[in-house]
Amino acid sequence: VDEKIMHGIVNVTVKVTIPRPNRYSFGVIPDLPSKFNSGFGYKSGMLGWGLHDHSGSLGIFYQTQRVAEATGGYVTGDYVTLTVDVDRGDLSFKVNGKKVSELLNCEIIQLGVFIAVTLFNKGAIWQIVPQSPL
Repeated sequence: VDEKIMHGIVNVTVKVTIPRPNRYSFGVIPDLPSKFNSGFGYKSGMLGWGLHDHSGSLGIFYQTQRVAEATGGYVTGDYVTLTVDVDRGDLSFKVNGKKVSELLNCEIIQLGVFIAVTLFNKGAIWQIVPQSPL
């Protein structure tokens, strides 16, 4: 999403296609990187909060630091819903309709965010679902 979310609650659901596990994150960033196709999970200077697909290290991560636990990740074919409440600074995720993680009262999120994904491998597809069935 190329417009910064400054107020209110936004929900975005994507259908995930990831060719290789343990490489992906879906979340929010406070500023847009100079290149839209650059991942924000590990690249220095690109900070964001995202839910990893990892089966071994689940959670919402800020760069490489886990800031919230998660009860599940996601794989190809899953529907992942991100909900951000900018006014409260809250970020939560559902996978196939089931809440898996949330980060509450983050002051930096309250300043406004963009929605973003990492694209570490070719072949990754994050298909936005206009009206989620979940």
